[in-house]
Amino acid sequence: MANRGVSVEIAGAGLDLDFSYEIVPAVFSSWMFPPSVYTSNPLPYRLLGHAGASWFQPMASMTGTFMEGVKRAHVLERVRAFVATGSGIRVEGDWKPALDLPVWRDGFTADDLARMQYLAREARASMHGGEQQLLG
Repeated sequence: MANRGVSVEIAGAGLDLDFSYEIVPAVFSSWMFPPSVYTSNPLPYRLLGHAGASWFQPMASMTGTFMEGVKRAHVLERVRAFVATGSGIRVEGDWKPALDLPVWRDGFTADDLARMQYLAREARASMHGGEQQLLG
């Protein structure tokens, strides 16, 4: 995160996960990182004006989370980072395609991901008799 203004307290950081559920308005799942996130900037963190900071999750944790979702017919389509300030303001980054994440096996293509997303939509629809519901 890059701060382009005055100092601010970052209370939390995480990722918004878009599984392309067929729900209007769109519904995203948020993955809030724990305060002990793997970084030199433990949360809460005072981000000075015109400074930057990063928060990370271990690759094994990310891969395991995303693959567990696949097993349950939830295939990620896109992801964006966010931070929550101490004053309750949420700042979001740009959406990035799930294909760009380094969690897929070598040689994994956009066609592979599209097929997984299609199969996940079909599986969710059949589990709910065609109803469009968000799985809990």
